[in-house]
Amino acid sequence: MELNNYQEQLKNYEKYPKELGPYYLILGVQSELGKLSEKLKNMLDSNESEVSERDKTGISISIGDIMFYLASIASSLNISLDNIAALSLRKLSLLKEKELNKN
Repeated sequence: MELNNYQEQLKNYEKYPKELGPYYLILGVQSELGKLSEKLKNMLDSNESEVSERDKTGISISIGDIMFYLASIASSLNISLDNIAALSLRKLSLLKEKELNKN
């Protein structure tokens, strides 16, 4: 799925006070990060050597919830996810290039 397509489809599911925009949505990101952290902590506490399919599904759902809020923040600011991804990759490329030039 293309990122902008995902972002566009999410508009069908957004239910938040639009007047609060990204300020409200960042609280959702923080809440979902807490849930993901708890799932990962529980995995560490379980002493299992491999991640179960059930754990992978739960983690995937949590990451999806975080993606929802981040995409909604971008939408509320009229920023496309494709542009965000391109900028991120460009930044990472520049950082890697800078690191290689140090050596």
